[in-house]
Amino acid sequence: MNAFDKVIGYKATKRELLQLCDMLRNREIYEEMGARLPHGLLLYGDPGLGKTLLARCFVEESGLHTITVRRDKGGDAFIDGITQAFASAKTKAPSIVLLDDMDKFANEDDTHCDAPEYAAVQAGIDDVKDTGVFVIATANDIRKLPSSLRRSGRFDRKIGLQAPTASDAEEIIAHYLKTKRVSDSVNMEDLTRMMRYNSCAELETILNEAAVRAAFARKTGIDMEDMVSVVLKQQYGAQEDMPRVSDEVIEKVALHEAGHLVVCEALCPGSVGFASLLPSDENRCGGFIHCRKGASDSQSAIIALGGKALGKNLPEQMLAVKETSKAIADLVEAGHTVAVAHGNGPQVGMIQNAFSAYCRQEPSADVMPLSMCVAMSQGYIGYDLQNALKEELLNRGLQQGVATVLTQVVVDGNDPAFQHPTKPIGAFMSKEEAEKMAREKGWHITEDAGRGWRQVVASPRPLAVVELTTIRALAEADNVVIACGGGGIPVIATDHHHLKGAAAVIDKDLASELLAEHLDADMLIILTAVEKVAVNFNKPNQKWLDTLTPEKARAYIGEGQFAPGSMLPKVEAAVKFAESKPGRTALITLLEKARDGIDGKTGTRIAC
Repeated sequence: MNAFDKVIGYKATKRELLQLCDMLRNREIYEEMGARLPHGLLLYGDPGLGKTLLARCFVEESGLHTITVRRDKGGDAFIDGITQAFASAKTKAPSIVLLDDMDKFANEDDTHCDAPEYAAVQAGIDDVKDTGVFVIATANDIRKLPSSLRRSGRFDRKIGLQAPTASDAEEIIAHYLKTKRVSDSVNMEDLTRMMRYNSCAELETILNEAAVRAAFARKTGIDMEDMVSVVLKQQYGAQEDMPRVSDEVIEKVALHEAGHLVVCEALCPGSVGFASLLPSDENRCGGFIHCRKGASDSQSAIIALGGKALGKNLPEQMLAVKETSKAIADLVEAGHTVAVAHGNGPQVGMIQNAFSAYCRQEPSADVMPLSMCVAMSQGYIGYDLQNALKEELLNRGLQQGVATVLTQVVVDGNDPAFQHPTKPIGAFMSKEEAEKMAREKGWHITEDAGRGWRQVVASPRPLAVVELTTIRALAEADNVVIACGGGGIPVIATDHHHLKGAAAVIDKDLASELLAEHLDADMLIILTAVEKVAVNFNKPNQKWLDTLTPEKARAYIGEGQFAPGSMLPKVEAAVKFAESKPGRTALITLLEKARDGIDGKTGTRIAC
């Protein structure tokens, strides 16, 4: 008997947690074997899955002194409390620090990943390394945590909890039914299929409400009618007194939903829990099938287009978008939900050059801010791309809408990148011209590989997509959305909700990754000039990679295998997305190989 026996289901997770407890209790055995002990554990997943319960069981099973930190106050007092908790744990080592609901430590705002609360946690973890202090954290949404905090070396073990399925769901349902009077009409197999993919808390609530319904009706036991009625009410908003619809309407809707049911079962047998109709008034009725995600092969994907997809100038772009649209339409035609981001290096450079030439003719004119140039590039690239894509979709008989959203992306005004600008942009200049622009316009100038002098700007990390709500609404309405062009228009949040444009360029791969996380995409597809990622690139021992784990990718990054400004940000973005949530995959491949890549036939896949 161990502490985890009080948790129903989650066999694999409990086994891993038991191993960690054993490592903490018997450090010397593992150290003699040469095993490095982990520094921390992060348990994450949707609310109601039992993260806090598992963490408490871990504490109980380990038998170590534990200090729990949860946000019960804000400001400096809470930050001081975090610091004191780590200091106290250090003096009482071996010990545990439990950070409960860590994603709520700072304001629930995606722009606060650099909040002082998280800085305090990070400093505390670093301070107690190798002192016998183990750190456990729980979080609902790890996207709200800074990547520097989530990385290995701070949280070596990350366990994502998902809603129970199959045998776990059956075991949990049976556990909650032990205290209830259940009719013989209840079929456990049907009940499990209908209720799986709900959290433990949701399962308990549904079964309790079914008992309430049965008692109110003075039944001798809970029957399947009670179960179905409560599921429909809890999950789909159905009411007991639904309006009566004509038999003709019911028959039409039922036949329609039966078609969906047959397809789902054909593609993935056993995926459908149940099907139902929901009248909205006397003349209208809707329907649905209740099935698990992944009952078909369709996925939601964010596509990050590289430079090859758009050409180097306007004539090339007008030709390139036609071929690019074919690759995107292939994915839409295959049933995937798609959003598109793209680069804008040559295009934004042309816009800036044009305004610079104008300023030379009109010395009194102001140089167009870089943020405005990015906005202009989003507009005209989006115009070409959405028209070409809409044409391609219609030629295939597909009716999806296509829309371009001018997208602002929030960056931190204190990002170190602003102190060390590295991104070349605009026309080449003589040394004299460069010095004049530096003197008069405050530009940062650098010599570029013997070709002349150029302006360099910052490339800060993206923090939040301003138009996210609009993009999500368009995507959910079955539109192909073109967003985050050129990495997004870089803006800094100031007082009174004002967004100030920044003289910067955001890496489009990192911005695409952020968008993919926020839209809860299944896949991030980074399309570039090579079919696969390689190590020892262009060397005799070059090796193409079919798959990569985040750990292996970081090892290659540490070796300097990927070129900065080229493959490196693509791999970094892929790793970040793969680690952001269980089941997510990143793919790096050629534009023309996108469909083969998503089907697993080529490209480099990065997944946990």
